[in-house]
Formats: sequence, structure tokens, C-alpha cells
Amino acid sequence: MMKRLILLLNVCMLAWTSMAQQLDAKSLLDKAVTNLRANEGIQASVTITALEGETDATICLKGDKFVMETESMKVWFDGTSQWTYLKANEEVTVTTPTVEELQLLNPYALLSSYQTGYNLALIGNHQNKSFYDVQLKAKDNAQPFQTVVLTLNKKNLHPIRVKMKPQGATNEIAVTITAYHTKKQYLDSYFQFKATDYPFVEVIDLR
Repeated sequence: MMKRLILLLNVCMLAWTSMAQQLDAKSLLDKAVTNLRANEGIQASVTITALEGETDATICLKGDKFVMETESMKVWFDGTSQWTYLKANEEVTVTTPTVEELQLLNPYALLSSYQTGYNLALIGNHQNKSFYDVQLKAKDNAQPFQTVVLTLNKKNLHPIRVKMKPQGATNEIAVTITAYHTKKQYLDSYFQFKATDYPFVEVIDLR
């Protein structure tokens, strides 16, 4: 009888430990980032919802590099320099963006700053759902987003939605991923602006 009780307690402890590990917010984000890096090139279609309305965009990623395009603008970032093309003005601005500026443009950049800038917690009841909600609360006012809720697919930990509240704002920005493709092959040059493709565009270098 005592051996059965000890065995039962051991099974319960193993099950509890496994569940605790599975539902640890930092472990989930660590795995999500590992998956993101392992998938090489990624292409995602997103819908950005803000107070001004909705905007559809395409984001192509490879490591820290990205290209984002909407109906009105296109942004290239090669890991160091950023080119922002405003189609209406026919001009490109070249800058060296800060981490905060990158987060404002590329929600995936948040996955690189969660380890130091935020306190993490799982929110909601995920028992009968197909996703996890991970809340990131800024540790100080230095972060451009004070609250972030990242929704991950339980099956593969791919991001489904990111809801962000900018510092000093009352309204959230929501980024919903509507399509997600992995194993895309991108050359590093893909993430750099090519002046030959835009011969009539004015280039303003602010670096």
C-alpha cells in the first residue's frame, strides 16, 4: 500500500512538473525564438489594427533583417541600416534605427527584448484552447511598449497575434498574423534598398 502511494505521488509530481514546464512563460518564448531562428527565412502577412484603422502588411524576415511593405510604404533593414520608402513622397530616408524604433515597425523584434526588458506571465486559461497568451509587462518606462500580449499557436509556437500598448497611449495596437510561411530563401541583399530599382526616388541619408 505504501509503495503504491509513493508511486502515485511520484507520478503526480512528474505530471505537475511537466505541466509547470509546459506553461512557463519564459520557456515558451525561448522555444518560440528558437523556432523563429531555425525557420530561416519567414514571410508573414499581417493586419495591423490601430486607432486610425486597419492596415495590411507583408513582413519578410531572416534573423534580425526584415522587409516590411504596406500600401503606402516599404521598409528595408539589413541588421544595421534602415531604408524607409514613402510612396506618396517618392523619397527614401536612410537611418540607423534604435531598438525601440525597430520594435515600433517590426513586432517580431519584441521577441529579442523580452529577456531583459519585461516581466513575463501566462494569462488566461489555456486548458481547452489551441493557443497560449503570454503577457509582457515593462520593467521600466524605457520600453516603448508598456504592455504586450503575445498569442502563440500551441502546436508549433508560431505567433498568431501581438497586442501592444505604447507608452502614454490609451489605445492598443493589434497585429494579427493571417498567413505564415517558413523556410523561405532570402539573400542578404534582399534586405537592402536598391537605388537602381527606384531611379526617380530622392534618397535622404540621415546616418
